[in-house]
Amino acid sequence: MDTRRTPETILDDIASIRTLERGRLCDMRTAAGRVYHNLQFWSDGRNRSEYVKGSELETVREAVANWCRFRELTDEYASALEQRTRKARKVVPEDHQKGGSVSRRRRPPAQR
Repeated sequence: MDTRRTPETILDDIASIRTLERGRLCDMRTAAGRVYHNLQFWSDGRNRSEYVKGSELETVREAVANWCRFRELTDEYASALEQRTRKARKVVPEDHQKGGSVSRRRRPPAQR
């Protein structure tokens, strides 16, 4: 039994993602040992960092996890679609199937 998912079911999973935040959530510490959080991400060719309020921490953490899930799903989608394409390409009508290469004999040169 084939347990691979279809591209359509993967797209449904992608569409169900409601929040998304690119980047990485980092724990930072002050000299006094207090912990705060930064969201680090690339924007306009530069590495950026934004402070994340404690009240927003869980929302941002979920959005960053959704970004990771999104990337996994798009890779899975590409693989599933690629497999479908390869499978369709290999299905050739019987009258068009190749029977292998045919070696052709060389004729001896014509004698004069």
